[in-house]
This record gives sequence, structure tokens and C-alpha cells, in this order.
Amino acid sequence: DGIRDLRMSRGLGDVYKRQVSTQSTGNAKEQKLKKKLAEAEKLKRKSEQAVARVERMRKMREEELARVKAAAKESENSAAKSRKQIENELRAEYGDEMEKLRSAKQGSAS
Repeated sequence: DGIRDLRMSRGLGDVYKRQVSTQSTGNAKEQKLKKKLAEAEKLKRKSEQAVARVERMRKMREEELARVKAAAKESENSAAKSRKQIENELRAEYGDEMEKLRSAKQGSAS
């Protein structure tokens, strides 16, 4: 009849099926990629949260260390004041006798 080639036409259905097949393969790859990206984002958030927790813990340790150092210094100062106070009280009460003991000790050492 001259309108068609001699080859048999496969029809539009076959063409449509090939397009759907190609699209579904592309969609599957896209879905897989989206899933991997979502997993990566989730891991990134978890990692950032872990880093933030570690940073908070480090800061808390530094603050605690500063408190301990301050308490130790205060205790040391208090002990020094107590020693001086006791020495002063002993000097006031036993000053003459302490001097005699020191003199006697220095005399025996020579």
C-alpha cells in the first residue's frame, strides 16, 4: 500500500513499555541514591551530636578542674594561716622557753 515499510511495526505499546522500564530503572537508582544521602545526613547529625557531647564533657572537666584547684589553693592558704596562728600563739605563750631550747640545741650542735 506504500504508506508503511515492509517491516512489521511493533506498535506504540512496545515503545511505551521500553520507556517505562527505563524510567523505573532510573527511579530505582534515584531512590537508592536518596536513601544513601538520607543515611549520610543521619550519620552526620549523629557525629555532630557526639562531637557536641564530647565538647560539653571537656568543658565540664575543665570547670571541675578549676574548682578543685581553687579549693586546693584555699585549703593551702587556710592551712598556712592556721600554722602561723599556732606559731604566734606558741610564741606568745612559750616564747622564752622556745628561745632557751633553740639556744641549747644550737650550743650542742657546735
